[in-house]
Amino acid sequence: MAQILITYDLQEDSLHPSKHIQVKDEMKKLGYMDSWSSDGVTYTLPNTTLWKNEATTTQAKTDLENSAKKFGATVERFVAVEFTNWDAIQGKPYKK
Repeated sequence: MAQILITYDLQEDSLHPSKHIQVKDEMKKLGYMDSWSSDGVTYTLPNTTLWKNEATTTQAKTDLENSAKKFGATVERFVAVEFTNWDAIQGKPYKK
């Protein structure tokens, strides 16, 4: 198991309104996060990017597919990678 970073797009059009918030909230219930802290600085990931400790790339894909299916959403693009070395721009937290 490793730290896994995922990024994805959900299908959105006039027949498929955005389910992004519901899917992202469901993924958070499964332990995925959209930010992390290092040396007292919080880094916020882009909108459809999440990370999780102690996961596999295969499990991340399954988690996203199941979360999307729960809300009738379709995953259009997806990638999961292990990450250990990083550099970032802090970004502002998302407004609730």
